[in-house]
Formats: sequence, C-alpha cells, structure tokens
Amino acid sequence: MGTQGVSAVGTHLAKALIESNIIGKINFVDARFSAAPSPLNGFRPPAEATPENIWWDQFLGRAPKVPFTPQRFFAWRNWGDYGTGLAGDLFVHVIASIHFITGCSRPKKVYSDGDILYYNDGSRDTPDVIYSLFDYENEAKTAHFKMSLGANIVDGISKEWGSTNFEIIGNKGSMRVTWDAVTVKTIKETEIKGLERTLRQVGGFGEIKKISDTEYVFLAKPDFPDAHFLHFQNFFGAVRGDGKNIAMVEFGVEASAAALLSFESQVKRQVV
Repeated sequence: MGTQGVSAVGTHLAKALIESNIIGKINFVDARFSAAPSPLNGFRPPAEATPENIWWDQFLGRAPKVPFTPQRFFAWRNWGDYGTGLAGDLFVHVIASIHFITGCSRPKKVYSDGDILYYNDGSRDTPDVIYSLFDYENEAKTAHFKMSLGANIVDGISKEWGSTNFEIIGNKGSMRVTWDAVTVKTIKETEIKGLERTLRQVGGFGEIKKISDTEYVFLAKPDFPDAHFLHFQNFFGAVRGDGKNIAMVEFGVEASAAALLSFESQVKRQVV
C-alpha cells in the first residue's frame, strides 16, 4: 500500500515536533512528484511479447476486451482500465506519512484535475499532469488543514519526489520533512531547550543543527537503516509477536482510500 514512509526516522521526528507545537497549528501540506518526459512513441516491446507468451485474456480479466497490446500490459499503470493513474500510484506515499504525523486519516473532501498534456501518442488514457486538493479535519475538530498533491511526469527540471520530501506549514513556521531529516523554520526565535530529550525517544535520532535562531535541522543518525528496511523489520517483528505493526490494515486502507478518492475526483471532474 506504499506506507513505508511511516517508518522513516524523519517522519517520526516530524510527528514529535508537530506534537511539540514548534510550528504551531498546521494549515497546509504541500508535496510534488516530477519526472522528465520520455520520447513520444518510444515504446518498443520485447520480441517475446506475443499473444502466445502473454495470457492476454487473463490479464484483462473483467476489464473491457481490447486487442492484444503489449504496451497496455507492460505499462498498465497508464491505463484507467487496469490502474488508478498517477494519483493511485504516487499519492498514497505522502498521504500515509501525513496521516501518521497529524493523526488525521479521512479527508472531508477531495478535488482533482488532470489532463494528458504531452503523451498524446496513444500511450496512456490517464493524466500525465494531475493536481489534487484535500481537506482534512480530525474528529475532535482540533486540527484542520488543506493538502496539495501534484504529479507531473513531463517536468524535465524539478526532480521533486513527494514521498521522501514534502512541506508542512503552520501558523508559527514551516517544516520540510525527508526520510532522514526535518528542517524547521519559524517566524520568531525558537526555544528548543528540552526538546532534545523528547526527540531521544525517537529511534534513530542523531542530532540538532542550529542554522540560525529561526532555523534548525533535526537529523537521523548517519548510516541508520532507511524506511524500507525499518518497515520490513517492523512487519516481520509484528508477525512474530514482537510489538505492533506500525501500519495496520485499517491504516493502509484509509491511506489508499484517500488516494483513490483523488483518482475518482479526476475521472468525475467533481469534488468527492
């Protein structure tokens, strides 16, 4: 389900820092995914990609019957018949981390807009550029914020990857979250005395670097395992009875559901 980001040290540091109120009340989250475009009409199927070697009818399942098309098989994520486009593919990674950090898990409403702006060569029917807005509020109504998620796979320069790099905005400052560091910038001078003791409870926490009176970087230990390793470690440990799974089934379902709402909104061209 793409929840591995919740095991990153940076994500746990961000959660602890949010709970410390260092950037105040959250009002906005911003994340982007980008990739450079490929040449149009550039797909070349392997020589072995034939109807004799690919069980085409089984692949289609209950999807609409179409003639054998290798590109649909190898790049199934491009097609709404088999996948949920960029929103379903990428957005869940950010959503899972935000749910973990904020404690909010069900958006009140979602609006998405996307189009095919470059890949007009018949290689996809889902957008190559999509942007979504999410409205989150917890049940206690103590947290309410907007989230913007975007994906642009015809962006040749930005090299943004939201699942490992996103920004949280609060009324007292901002927080840039990556898997191994959190950079906090505040409006006024920040007092972090006593904060280190709290962060020491986060496994993998390394040190605090002061950039200025209004900017600090909170770092993971050098060479500490990354989120992928830690996620597997946690899962196998939970299976063996050593602790609780950090991303329970319900957590994964809620993160995936929010991503699917984004795709549904884009298809329907309306708020869901």
